[in-house]
Amino acid sequence: MDSFDLGGHAYRSRRATSEELGVHPTTLSNWRCSGREPLRSYKFGHGIYYRQDDIDAYLARHRVAG
Repeated sequence: MDSFDLGGHAYRSRRATSEELGVHPTTLSNWRCSGREPLRSYKFGHGIYYRQDDIDAYLARHRVAG
């Protein structure tokens, strides 16, 4: 499952999040395990998910003017 809605929030899988951010899924795992995570993760069952709102905010903070 790449994404789902819960409580009015959209959640994306680690794979879908890594594709949107342009980083390897292992990078997201490293961020989470090292405590340097710029995005809050949520565990549902056996999966790690990220809120779309948080992904959008991260992208806005790291957008390079062109």
